Amino acid sequence: MKKNIFVIICLIICFNLNAYASQLLPDYITNHTQTIEAPKTGEKGKTYFYCFDGKKCSTEDVVKDYYQNKGYKVMRAEVDFWFAMFAVAFFDEIYSINTYYHGDIPSDMFYKDFYANRAKIIDEKYKYLQTANLFEFINSQIEKHGDFKTRLFYNIPDEQYSMIRYFKTDIVQEFLKRIDRKVFAKIVYRIAQYPRENRAGTQDYIVWNKKELIFVEVKREKEKLREEQIIWAKFLLDNKIPIVIMRVRGI
Repeated sequence: MKKNIFVIICLIICFNLNAYASQLLPDYITNHTQTIEAPKTGEKGKTYFYCFDGKKCSTEDVVKDYYQNKGYKVMRAEVDFWFAMFAVAFFDEIYSINTYYHGDIPSDMFYKDFYANRAKIIDEKYKYLQTANLFEFINSQIEKHGDFKTRLFYNIPDEQYSMIRYFKTDIVQEFLKRIDRKVFAKIVYRIAQYPRENRAGTQDYIVWNKKELIFVEVKREKEKLREEQIIWAKFLLDNKIPIVIMRVRGI
């Protein structure tokens, strides 16, 4: 019994050390990494830090406060956000084939041939998005298709969790006016090329003011970046899209 307990303790220690072990990252990541500090509460999880107002908060909240205090608008924009934006933008192309009455997504949605089966019309939509009035187009798509019950928009069966509802909020509506349409087009087009793989790894926040718009990935000081997050960061940098890996150091 004692031996089993000892083994379990060792495994837990090894797991924790591995989770926060030093990660060798390429220069294009380290050169775009910034570290800020926040007081630790001594607790774990969502109450790990104290925010600027003295309340207990998460790592993400510390970064949100940091940018808001500098006058930036801050919008949550993780996997579900961009996946749903892709679905809204390419709705007609997604459902052009392999759609069945009983299904909420096409049968090839998460297979490698999804893009190949629709390459011509997806490429045409990509070209259109680069010159479209993004605010008007996305809102027209929401009006046409937003009530369609699909896991691309809703967390089925919990339909209270709706990205369509989020898209109608003031912060997202302002974002649609603020983001460069070519940047938007590049991001949703990358997802369209392989939705199952390319949807993962998008950054936590998008922040902006009158001068700049930045994609922000949030991590604690020694927390590792996942491979798909590194891939997305490289994609953004290769396309000259500003990104910051914002780390929070506990003090």
